[in-house]
Amino acid sequence: MSVPGKQHPELIERPASLSVPTSAKSGIALLYNEETNNTYDVCLKLTKEALTIQKLDVVCTSGSESQVNHRTVVLRRQAAGGLGLSIKGGAEHNVPVVISKIFKDQVADQTGKLFVGDAVLQVNGINVEHCTHEEVVHLLRTAGDEVTITVQYLREVPSFLKLPLGSPGPSTNHSRVSSPLFDSGFHLNGNGNNVAPSPPPPSADEPKYEKRWLDAVSLPLLMARVSRYKAGADKLRSNCFEVVALDGASSSILQFCTAAESTDWLQAISTNISDLMQENIKLVNKYCSSDDQIVHMGWACESPEATAPAQPSAFKFLALRGPCFSIFRSPPISATDWGQAETTYHLHEVLFKVHKLWMAEDCWLQARLYLGLEHSPEQQDGDCLCFSILVGHGQSHIFRVELATDLAAWEKSFQRAVFLEVQRIRKLNV
Repeated sequence: MSVPGKQHPELIERPASLSVPTSAKSGIALLYNEETNNTYDVCLKLTKEALTIQKLDVVCTSGSESQVNHRTVVLRRQAAGGLGLSIKGGAEHNVPVVISKIFKDQVADQTGKLFVGDAVLQVNGINVEHCTHEEVVHLLRTAGDEVTITVQYLREVPSFLKLPLGSPGPSTNHSRVSSPLFDSGFHLNGNGNNVAPSPPPPSADEPKYEKRWLDAVSLPLLMARVSRYKAGADKLRSNCFEVVALDGASSSILQFCTAAESTDWLQAISTNISDLMQENIKLVNKYCSSDDQIVHMGWACESPEATAPAQPSAFKFLALRGPCFSIFRSPPISATDWGQAETTYHLHEVLFKVHKLWMAEDCWLQARLYLGLEHSPEQQDGDCLCFSILVGHGQSHIFRVELATDLAAWEKSFQRAVFLEVQRIRKLNV
């Protein structure tokens, strides 16, 4: 019944369907090298079973190729334009000399054999791998009308290539010192609208090249783990995480432009890992008695106790099976492995305690997190998703997980495992 003049609050209905993360995903990310402090583009391809990391490379698509890794290209300098390329780098900065730009419709572009990211190895037969930037500039400027250069594509492009262009441009003063971190141009000698004459068509046997994404690393996701934290520390990486497979193979550090993109990928990969783990649990449980069923298992990072703060954090594989909670250094694969736990406790000996539950008070959000339909909120340093296993005499194990869904899964699994153990004991006492 409606009352005139009285406004009723708008009803908010729960959506009929909630989007569930898909198992397949692809996109571009940055791979960060901690040793060189460089980042370079990679293509990520996620399937239900694996995460594949692809790197750009130059491949020969047709014709005969005498050298797989190196390409030798002849450039004929035109009166209407120079070589049609710019370079960066030099030995004085411990970086290779690299082609940083190729100008459309100029000589280098028309060869179809040179690419941004190619490291210059030789100029007219002279090795320049250990030459300074200015020495390579001098060689290219004084090489004559026909310049033969040998190049090799760098799959891990140095970060200096991504600096804003600061080319000094062509200069009649060849003694001018060039900066190795900015472009030295060998493109136009005159009007920028001039186009070099088209070269003769290549022969059928002449090799043709193009850039392609090639598989570099493929990481199986069964019993893999992810981490946003620096190794052995409680320091969060910004918009980054690492994927480590069961055999220890690593993705290295994957970096994303935004926190939302990083969380999206982390959620998708974690969901696939969790799904594969559940399938594996069901398979193992088919061959186990009702009193020896696996309730839950997965990775967590064990934090050092307050009494031993100097010890680094370490990843452990945890398992709730039958009446026991076990801690392993690595996942148990065979029946023998299950008997080699680092520590095993009976469930009646331990108490599960959540340290920080990163969930909003909103009940719908909690439900969505529990069901894996909502991304975990962003964390800051010190705001860890942790739980403790209290074992008496003041002893405890503190574990950290990556997502709120992980924390919710462990809490529910402990409750279920304890309930099943109580039922088992009751049956024995009847």
